[in-house]
Amino acid sequence: MPEKWEPKKSLINSKKAEPLDFEPIGKVDPEKDKKEAIKKKRPRAPKKEDGKVEIVYDPELGEPTASLHEKPEDKDATKNKNKAEKMANIERKRQTKERNEESKLAVPLFENRIAKMDLAIEKAKSKESYTYFVKRAQEIIKERGIDRIVVHGNPITDARLEIWETEHKNKEGKPIVPEKFKLKDAPPVEINPDLDVMGALYLLDKIHEVKPEIYNEGIYIESVPKGDVQGYEAKKEKREVILVLDTGNTHPRIEEGEGGKDIIYADHHGEKGTFPTSATKIIYDIFESTIIYNKTLAAEAEKLKKISAFITKFDNLQFLDDINKGKERTKVFNSNFFVHKFSRSLYTLAKVLPFETTLEMANDPTKFNLDGKKNHSWLDAFPNEEIENGELGKIIVSIQDTTNRLRQRTLTIKEYVRQMTYEYAKANEGVNIQKEYMQANGINEESPYTGNTLFFNYPEVEITTTKGVKKKTKNTIKQNIAYLAAKANEYDAIVFSNPETGGLFVNADGKHALKPISNQLQQIIPGYPDPTRDIFLFSPKDPEKIEKLKKISEEERLQIIGLHTEKYTEIKHKKLDELEIQKRMYNKEEEDLEEKIAQLTKELEG
Repeated sequence: MPEKWEPKKSLINSKKAEPLDFEPIGKVDPEKDKKEAIKKKRPRAPKKEDGKVEIVYDPELGEPTASLHEKPEDKDATKNKNKAEKMANIERKRQTKERNEESKLAVPLFENRIAKMDLAIEKAKSKESYTYFVKRAQEIIKERGIDRIVVHGNPITDARLEIWETEHKNKEGKPIVPEKFKLKDAPPVEINPDLDVMGALYLLDKIHEVKPEIYNEGIYIESVPKGDVQGYEAKKEKREVILVLDTGNTHPRIEEGEGGKDIIYADHHGEKGTFPTSATKIIYDIFESTIIYNKTLAAEAEKLKKISAFITKFDNLQFLDDINKGKERTKVFNSNFFVHKFSRSLYTLAKVLPFETTLEMANDPTKFNLDGKKNHSWLDAFPNEEIENGELGKIIVSIQDTTNRLRQRTLTIKEYVRQMTYEYAKANEGVNIQKEYMQANGINEESPYTGNTLFFNYPEVEITTTKGVKKKTKNTIKQNIAYLAAKANEYDAIVFSNPETGGLFVNADGKHALKPISNQLQQIIPGYPDPTRDIFLFSPKDPEKIEKLKKISEEERLQIIGLHTEKYTEIKHKKLDELEIQKRMYNKEEEDLEEKIAQLTKELEG
């Protein structure tokens, strides 16, 4: 019979047990268990009449029973506590559920972002996108070069042509007039590039220095009336690449014609609202990779980028929204700055300074400054001392003669600054007078379409001269600086309504919608022009449309623009009644006079 199995003694307590390096689950503590058993058996501490718990020491534990048996909680309190815990649990579950749901949505959201990226890529591939325009322009110029550049200029009338012939002569003294100027079907145009065109041509020449192939043999510049697309030469059918700079009333686009005639429009004046840009910036974008990575141009890359940025800011008047860097964060361009300092800023001087000087100062705004300050901005005014007595003030420039628009006159920067200071002050005064006129005549300043708006209708107003004399005069303001004056006085837009010509012109900040105004005008005058980039709304050029525009009363114009008030109607009718009374009185005096003349004549004849 097999022996009963027993574990060997060597396996039991063969050595002293080693202490464990961790607490096993369910480990028995005799002392603790004893205390817990006593607590369960022991009755609660008795209460006194005042509700307090009597302190009784337990002989077994050696501690007060009150510390072990707290005052029983109120039943309602306990109930509320349990309810609060239950609500907290519900809230935790709800939050957990929301997090889970968000986790479930993570994939669709990610997919949505991918879809948006795909859409952006497809948009970039679209022929309407700026990305496509830049890429395609690069390809065309790289493959075929540029045959002709078209810029805007001034139409030459017979009087202007005569001046041209006298001022543009060769060494023999004969007038230099292109043959096409003399052709009946070709309107003569004087080349008159602005800062934006000059900047674009400057960049093109810089690129040409390192990439001669961009200019084809026989390349030439053609000037067309501002806003026009093509002149006489452009009408000729031939294979060529035409680069149109800053004209055409269009957005950046490429017109690939039949027979290899491709037109690249580096323009930003289309009706479509686009981001602020310029012909200079467009040319920079087309050739950016060449500017950055070419060894010769890389050293000038930052300078060329600054020039492009300055011209873009200058051309789009973006400096009007510049903010002071101090704590107040106010606009730099206010009425005080406009009257006293703006004439000495680069944004004013750049209109007349030699192009090379403007480029130099745009790259380094501290040039000519004698105030010792660094980090000057383009909007900072040059010290008055530098204008009056420094080198900057001595620079000779040419401006249009105010007495004869066909001729130019020369003056120093010092004289030019003085002239512009006077004109800015006068324009600012005109805005303030018009503001008072609007308030007195019940014309609203706030429009749902143009925001805070100055309505300028050339009214006859009474002013007090510096000598204290009151006189009536027509309130006028130069249109080329009117918008600046309006913005300096915190207006978003200015509307010119000319009672003599019937003209209607709106210049806004581009942040409001002008389309509702043009829609209303188009209902009255079919074919009325659409706004340009929500910045300009011009009067029609067609004579028939102009005649229809003249018939739209001032009251109707105010209603269309959103500036009409009931007060305006009341004041208008009151004035009409006064005029009617004056007219009747005049007619009565005239009738009495005629009667007296007839009586005297009768007496003389008798």
